[in-house]
Amino acid sequence: MGLIRAAGLRRPVVLGASMSGEICLELALRHPDAFRGIVACEASDHIEGRKTPGPTTARSTRRSSCPNGSRG
Repeated sequence: MGLIRAAGLRRPVVLGASMSGEICLELALRHPDAFRGIVACEASDHIEGRKTPGPTTARSTRRSSCPNGSRG
């Protein structure tokens, strides 16, 4: 979040793949209203030994999932 603030970005879209996808999930969980969108590719919402619980509430998952058959 420090980098985003320092760059003066307002509600950016962030993208990450693999480990950086996991970071995107953490950002979505910890700061759900700070981003316009989050794209977490090849990320896992469950990692053994993870200190922070993965997104399980409707508030955190509604923005992080894409319905089947969507286009665009």
